[in-house]
Amino acid sequence: MRPCRPWSPQDLEHLKMLADSNVRVNAIARRLNRTISALRTKASKEGISLIEISIPLL
Repeated sequence: MRPCRPWSPQDLEHLKMLADSNVRVNAIARRLNRTISALRTKASKEGISLIEISIPLL
């Protein structure tokens, strides 16, 4: 398990901007170099809604 990297004010602003632009959570994770779990946790704490990817079941 990787150690947690603190969220800078710029990271948080970037997260808010991308979420407000309806960018999917997996794309935000790649852009911010964070795990999806880290994004979900931070977004939840900050009251930010994320667009989740849905994979259809076969």
